[in-house]
Amino acid sequence: MWLALKAFLASLILTPIFRDVFRTYGMVDKPDLHRKVHIYPIPRVGGIPIALAYTIALFPFFSGGSLPWDDTTSLAWKLGPAAALIFATGLIDDLLGLKPWQKLMGQVAASGLAYWAGIRLTTLGGYAAETWLSLPVTIFWLLLCTNAFNLVDGLDGLASGMALVASL
Repeated sequence: MWLALKAFLASLILTPIFRDVFRTYGMVDKPDLHRKVHIYPIPRVGGIPIALAYTIALFPFFSGGSLPWDDTTSLAWKLGPAAALIFATGLIDDLLGLKPWQKLMGQVAASGLAYWAGIRLTTLGGYAAETWLSLPVTIFWLLLCTNAFNLVDGLDGLASGMALVASL
């Protein structure tokens, strides 16, 4: 709970700061009345304060100098490279714009890193999956979830609200 509270508080503090900075420097996504249905320009790189909040939560600040090290914290650190790669892919896309195949390659590589770190789908419909099937099914599922959130990210607050409900 302490890690979740630290992440929540850091996100609560950092998000408005970054929002205002990004608006000031014109790093916004402008509505186009077709695919982008938001009314006002919104900051494009909102993942930065969220990524920082997760990172802050994993460090021992304000917890007596030591991490409550358990399997969950260990998995979070193992997933660091995958999270960093998916974050970098999204950030580069927001700042420079990537072609769809470039984004897909970054997502596939990050999914592969997540699989290597221990995130695996080992059952399908309640039945044990063959070992050889676990890798492609896991990567497909992670790609599906990543792009589902990316598709709803154009509506104000929808992606963050869905992420909150999913994490709860």
